[in-house]
Amino acid sequence: MRNKIAVFVALTTAVLVVASAPSWAQKLYKWVDEKGEVHYGDKIPPEYVNKPNQELDNRGITRKTNEGLLTPEQQRKKDEDQKKADQEKQRILEGQRQDRAILTTYNNVQEIDIARDKELKQAEDAIQGIKLKISDTQELQVKLQKDIDSYKGKKVPPDLKASMTQADQDLRDSQQLAVSKRKETDNIRAKYAAIRQRYVELTGGAAADDGTAAGKTK
Repeated sequence: MRNKIAVFVALTTAVLVVASAPSWAQKLYKWVDEKGEVHYGDKIPPEYVNKPNQELDNRGITRKTNEGLLTPEQQRKKDEDQKKADQEKQRILEGQRQDRAILTTYNNVQEIDIARDKELKQAEDAIQGIKLKISDTQELQVKLQKDIDSYKGKKVPPDLKASMTQADQDLRDSQQLAVSKRKETDNIRAKYAAIRQRYVELTGGAAADDGTAAGKTK
């Protein structure tokens, strides 16, 4: 009962202060003491300056909430929450950007398939080129090895050894590149499958064969 009376008195005082204050008067502050009692005034006592408080305008409406001085743990939690919020906002914005790019790039799913097949062909052509290089390098290794074997009991010329070392390295590089390119083809298929699915979702399932979709025309 005593706490209710104290709160009522505090609220009444705040209303009177606000009602009597001109529009240019100082801001009104609201804070809670260690007993949980609410206080209002144009200044916050020094012992409560770093405690949570609120700033009210001349109509008694909260305009700003001050958290007060946070503990290291509270500050860390606040920073983590803010970081997560920023990351989520960035994720949403990036998703919106990607959606706009899909809708402005393609008129129908057939165009998506054509773009996919074009990239796949480029990747496959690159793989074929790498295979030819691997074959040529392996033939060179055979030739170089025969040359090395011809020096039985004799010192192999340094340039011949260097050529074999370089051929071995070229073969390893080409084989690694071939593996990378094969993974690239898988990524291309996955990328365009996702674009295709998202396009259908954005256009309400539109997948017209006549080159139109979702109000867009070629």
